[in-house]
Amino acid sequence: MIEEARSLANDPAFQAKVKSNDPNLWKPATEKLSTLPLNRSFRESFPELIYRLILLDRAKAIQLLQNMYSWTNSCSSVGGLVIGGAFAAGGAYVLRYEPGNAYSSIGLFLSAEKF
Repeated sequence: MIEEARSLANDPAFQAKVKSNDPNLWKPATEKLSTLPLNRSFRESFPELIYRLILLDRAKAIQLLQNMYSWTNSCSSVGGLVIGGAFAAGGAYVLRYEPGNAYSSIGLFLSAEKF
C-alpha cells in the first residue's frame, strides 16, 4: 500500500494530472487517489466522517474539526474529492475539491475503526 502511494507521489506525470485545471486530467487522478488501498484503509469515507462528528457531538458534546476540514476517501458525483469539517453549533460543511486545491485548513483525520 505504502509503495503504491509513494510511487504516485514521486510520479511527475501523475502530479501534473492532480494539479491540472483540465477535468479530463484531474478527474481520473481523483478517482485513483480515492481508490488507493492506503486511503481506503486509513481515511474515513464521507458517511463515516459525518457519523463520527454527529455521534461525538450528541454523546459527549465534543465538536471535532471546528476549524479544520478532513479529506475523505470519497469522490463527489462530479469527480472531486469530498472534504468535511468546520463543525460548530450551526452544523458542518461538506465540500468537494479537485485534488490540487488543498489549502492549510485541510488535513487528515484517520479512521479510528481501522486501527
